[in-house]
Amino acid sequence: SPKSSEKVSVVIICLIIIDLESKQMSMKVNGGLCVALSVVIGGCSWMGAANLPSIQSPTNFVSMNPDMRNIESLPYLAWWQQFNDKTLNGLIESALKNNMSIGMAISNAENARGQLTQVELGWVPGIGLWGGYSTNPALGTPGSFLGLFPALSLNIASQIAQTNLAEYGVKYQQSALDGARLEVISAIVAAYFTLISQQQQLVLLKQYSADLVKLVELSVKKLNIGLQSDIELSQLKSQQSLIAAQIELTKHNIQLSSNAINYLLNKNPEQVKIGGNFAQLDFSKFKPGDLPANVLQNRPDIKMAEYALQVSHAKVGIDYSNLFPNIQLDKFVAGVTGNPLVMMPNQFSQYTDAYSIWGVEPSIFGAIEADKSAYAAQVYSYVQTVRRALKDTDNAFSANNRYTKNYQEIESAYMSLTKHLLLQGNLSQNGILAYPELLQSKLAVAALSILLNQAKLQQASALVSLYQQLAGGYKYKESESYNKLKIDG
Repeated sequence: SPKSSEKVSVVIICLIIIDLESKQMSMKVNGGLCVALSVVIGGCSWMGAANLPSIQSPTNFVSMNPDMRNIESLPYLAWWQQFNDKTLNGLIESALKNNMSIGMAISNAENARGQLTQVELGWVPGIGLWGGYSTNPALGTPGSFLGLFPALSLNIASQIAQTNLAEYGVKYQQSALDGARLEVISAIVAAYFTLISQQQQLVLLKQYSADLVKLVELSVKKLNIGLQSDIELSQLKSQQSLIAAQIELTKHNIQLSSNAINYLLNKNPEQVKIGGNFAQLDFSKFKPGDLPANVLQNRPDIKMAEYALQVSHAKVGIDYSNLFPNIQLDKFVAGVTGNPLVMMPNQFSQYTDAYSIWGVEPSIFGAIEADKSAYAAQVYSYVQTVRRALKDTDNAFSANNRYTKNYQEIESAYMSLTKHLLLQGNLSQNGILAYPELLQSKLAVAALSILLNQAKLQQASALVSLYQQLAGGYKYKESESYNKLKIDG
């Protein structure tokens, strides 16, 4: 079949139509026909690809630090493997093979390819097998006959426009599949880091609670001998209640993260037991970056917006194609008797038809206007999608930078307070510092370690979001996961 993007073919069709009609109508061409032909010619511009809106994008992202390096071929980079975590790698592999969102996207892509095949086969004539008895004079009074009837009824302009629509539909669904893979990868990594961070958080909270119990016991003893007021003990018990509440919320967050991972893996809810060490992960060393032009070129949502615009443009082309004539080509090749008294065909006969049919439904002009308005809306949607992608990516750079610095500042405070606790420990061993005061300092360090763990999760989440906005990793093992999912499905 001819490529749908060849505008030249459509222009030739328009000229042929004008020539045929001028010969048929001769001097009888009236003003109405001239108007109709001008509309048809105007519709030829809608048969090819749409010109994308011109959008001036920045040369660099405002929030991207100079120390961040541009990474080529980010869609093919398995960036999560830089953490050297076998558990995380295994979860990604399993999700790409078993996730239902990816499965649905694959089915939608296959459906779009089937629709394209259906349209392309429109160029192929159908073949009918005819047999029976007829005395119709228009058929030459064949008597008994048995033959083939290949026939093709075709609106060439409509066929080209529909091929345009189907091809862009395939590209749209393929981009949707890429988007599903990108989202699933990011969701798995985010859920995994959340899970192991909350597991670490639970350990820290329990340690804090254990030290707080010791301090409460000492306070009770002091209260009993009159060395301490009831006010200080009440404050400590209040802290105990707050820590107990945080422990319960942390357990809930662990279950939420487990359920999120199971859902992404197409499993039922259950506890996910993972032994990853969140404290040993260093997120500060990862500094991905890219140019705005590359980000826009790589992001699936931008491609989806582009192909949605092209689909809308092609629909207007289909509307205009209804103003073009249908061409009917058929040929009847048969064995006939030529004699009503003879039953078995004993002669060869063939008939050929070639003609055009042209009619216009007034309602098509309303459809043209409606689809033109829909196309205009898609143009606005495309521009909005580009602007949103630039905004979200710059926000991701800013978040990554700020949360990294936030973590580093808290880490610095934690290291200083840890050194202070070490010095107090030496004083306590030498009898210079009372044990309750040492416990108070230990609780302060524990509280800061809890805050540090939360800051690290924020840093990790910001890094995952940045890789997602940069469209990292969705092309990783694309064909392999596609084939595996289809076998399992």
